[in-house]
Formats: sequence, C-alpha cells, structure tokens
Amino acid sequence: MRHARFGMGVIVAAEGAGTDARVQVNFGSAGSKWLALSIAKLEAA
Repeated sequence: MRHARFGMGVIVAAEGAGTDARVQVNFGSAGSKWLALSIAKLEAA
C-alpha cells in the first residue's frame, strides 16, 4: 500500500467492517500505524 505521508507499507493486520474497518500498516522507517479505511487515502502498489 502507498500512503501520501508515510510512503510504501505492508498491511500486517485488519479488523472491523464497513465504515469501522481499519488496517495496521508497517511503513518501515515511519513505523507501524493503524489507519481507518474510511479516512486514509491508501493506494494499491
């Protein structure tokens, strides 16, 4: 996945569904972040 601020990352966990869905993404040097899919603008890479 690619995020505008954190760069390239790998999804390591996911939970929830619909508007409550979120993923944990490891961005390497930026660390691991939990992002809400309804808000985060993630792009497939």
